[in-house]
Amino acid sequence: RQLDPTAPTSVNALANVLGWEDAIDDWIARAGPFIDIIGVDHYPATWACCTAADWGPLDTLLTRINTPTDPWFGKQGALMETGFSSWVALVANEEEQKEWINTSLPALRQRIQAANAEQEYGVWMGNYYQLIDVDTGGIGPEAHFGIVHTDLTAKVGYSALRKQIGLFTQP
Repeated sequence: RQLDPTAPTSVNALANVLGWEDAIDDWIARAGPFIDIIGVDHYPATWACCTAADWGPLDTLLTRINTPTDPWFGKQGALMETGFSSWVALVANEEEQKEWINTSLPALRQRIQAANAEQEYGVWMGNYYQLIDVDTGGIGPEAHFGIVHTDLTAKVGYSALRKQIGLFTQP
């Protein structure tokens, strides 16, 4: 704040673990006036045992930042990370990543547009995780979250993601 009093500051929690709300409550209790944005990481149907269209943690965030008696009230919301790993055909693959994009992002867009139109505090930003695979030939889900392979060729869902992101700018 000393360098730039107008620069927004944020906190971020992985919402797919128990206690994520408690962690944010603690951060707000300790540094509330210095926190402008509360972000969540949510990976429906990836790290979270729910459907691709389940945006429960985002709904929780939006409710809390718009409830005057809540310590989160008055902060802006953000979806700092979301995505789907295309690792291993038996667990997930590129077609399933594309299906996730075409299921999850329309549900997300609907919630964000409604919240931003109807509520005082809405979603300030969102981030798809991630652009390029860490290692397309590697082992483990973290190496395969990209929408582009390590060699920079597009995955099956690349066009779908491009289209879905473009729809966020339309009412």
